[in-house]
Amino acid sequence: MPYLRIETNLELDRQQVDTLLSSASQAMADQLGKPERYVMVEVIAGAHLMFDGNRDPAAYVELKSIGLPESQTQP
Repeated sequence: MPYLRIETNLELDRQQVDTLLSSASQAMADQLGKPERYVMVEVIAGAHLMFDGNRDPAAYVELKSIGLPESQTQP
């Protein structure tokens, strides 16, 4: 089951989160060649993130998946 976690320090309303969830789920399914019914996406808005010493808009994205062809993985 592919799992995508997106954390951002932006405050997002429910509609923005729903749009991001839907588009990320579809993109993951397309890019990984997996049925969308097996894809899980989590969005965490309003996270306390700092990058390069400031709190400008930022995101941390983590992808986990098993069963990918070697051409889609890094050693």
